[in-house]
Amino acid sequence: MVQAYAALDRINTLHLSDEPSSPDDILNIPLHKLLPCDLDEADLRSQMTVLVERILCKRIPFFTEVEDEVLWHIPHEYTQVSSKKSQLILLGVLDKDESRVADTIDIIEEYQKYVPIKPDGSPLTIPLHADGLSCERVNDAQNARVNGTTKWHQLQGMIPNIQNGTRDACFFRTSLMNCTQEQVQEKLGHCFI
Repeated sequence: MVQAYAALDRINTLHLSDEPSSPDDILNIPLHKLLPCDLDEADLRSQMTVLVERILCKRIPFFTEVEDEVLWHIPHEYTQVSSKKSQLILLGVLDKDESRVADTIDIIEEYQKYVPIKPDGSPLTIPLHADGLSCERVNDAQNARVNGTTKWHQLQGMIPNIQNGTRDACFFRTSLMNCTQEQVQEKLGHCFI
């Protein structure tokens, strides 16, 4: 059994391109747009100060007396919009076993019915948030359909995206492997930070 829901975007991102930039596009970016200015450095310092304040208040009991003075949310352009609760839409329950590639293909085909369509008829790719194992299964299903004639047949309407907890554990595990140049034993399990 597989259950899913969709969350409506609170912040419009349709103006952003999914197409990768060409090397020429990157070379034509003016240098002053890439280098930090004094305002950027001041903003970064301010934000880092807020993060350090949070850590001190959470980790050192002495600072709990001043935790009311700590800025717990750094204001940004979308603060008001993102502070609202997401509107969730249940997509129902499918009687499928996602451990089987054929069933995972059926699941993705069902979910692709909710993917927006571009003017040229191709899918407007959206993220599919799931745990790490489910994302691997989606990748397997997409690989099984790699020879499809259209993006729809190739199941390219969604990009699997590991949800936070699992993603953080995977990132930590990968970082650990890169730093120590040793393989982490499978018996280690999940790492919590």
